[in-house]
Amino acid sequence: MDPERIRSRLEDLTEVLKSSLTRERFLYSSCYCEENVYQAINELKTNENFKTYSLVRDGLLEMHTIFIINPIKAVPIWKQNVRSSEDAPVIWDYYVILSLCLMKSFDAHWILDFDTSLPLITPFEDYCTSSFRPLAAEYQEYSRYYRVVEADLYIENFASDRSHMRTKDGGWLSTPPNYPLIWPKRDTKMNLMKYNTYDATEECHGNSPFKYGRIYSEVDFFALKFIISS
Repeated sequence: MDPERIRSRLEDLTEVLKSSLTRERFLYSSCYCEENVYQAINELKTNENFKTYSLVRDGLLEMHTIFIINPIKAVPIWKQNVRSSEDAPVIWDYYVILSLCLMKSFDAHWILDFDTSLPLITPFEDYCTSSFRPLAAEYQEYSRYYRVVEADLYIENFASDRSHMRTKDGGWLSTPPNYPLIWPKRDTKMNLMKYNTYDATEECHGNSPFKYGRIYSEVDFFALKFIISS
């Protein structure tokens, strides 16, 4: 296919994507970002009423779950709805977003984030520039790392009993979703910590898919190495 036809095709697919993904079409629960992304992937993969269903079915839309993590469990992210002021970051123990890429094109790559003040889906470069700002030298301990998990692997393996959201007296830090626990297999164990924990030995050095994803430095993540190698 010649470059002009590819460009035209990407433009058409982009319009389908942007017109189909609206907040009201997805399940959402505040402070359960890992489940929000899980449900979004599942909806895009299985709901034939979504215009994007055929894009996923035909392999034109590639999805990755992105866990933003670091060793101290304190990652600064800007442009969050719950920020205290316009220029203030929110410090999360971890954070989860969804990467959407059409035809492996760097020009058709977005981030879906339910808790950003940016549009629900924002071009990758714009999202990263706005949300992941450079850190001053004295704050390098807050440096962000990115665990990238192929969407199919995430749907197949992720499980959470929501115990991390319980208070000492048995209450909830935030009201849980009203759907059943995400528990893909009877013998599955709670494995959220496999995703939201940083382990330097897991930083990406190969191309083979890994059950719990691969960890990238911010430089490699911004360079889209996870798209190139997938």
